[in-house]
Amino acid sequence: MDIRTRVKINEITNIIRELVPLEEIILFDIEEIEENKNISLSILINDEGSRKDEVFKKLKENITPLTNLSIQLLIYYKDEFYKMASMNRALEENILKKGIRIYG
Repeated sequence: MDIRTRVKINEITNIIRELVPLEEIILFDIEEIEENKNISLSILINDEGSRKDEVFKKLKENITPLTNLSIQLLIYYKDEFYKMASMNRALEENILKKGIRIYG
């Protein structure tokens, strides 16, 4: 991953931290990033009054203008994500095993 992409991911992480009740951010599909195709982030939030659809909309509105790369956001409540990963759900298990925790 090149330095510009790392800087952009740090910038995106800081914006997410300011906008939502954040627990963790996991960067996944690293191969896609290295090919400069897209940035995939799993956003784990606490469930105290936050609606995932509202969080998604707020983040997309604030993050999309920052980069010409495609940004994929998956929003989960933290407990929900770990429960799904423990049930061997392929996507969540893959994110947990191969992803890189960049916050939390």
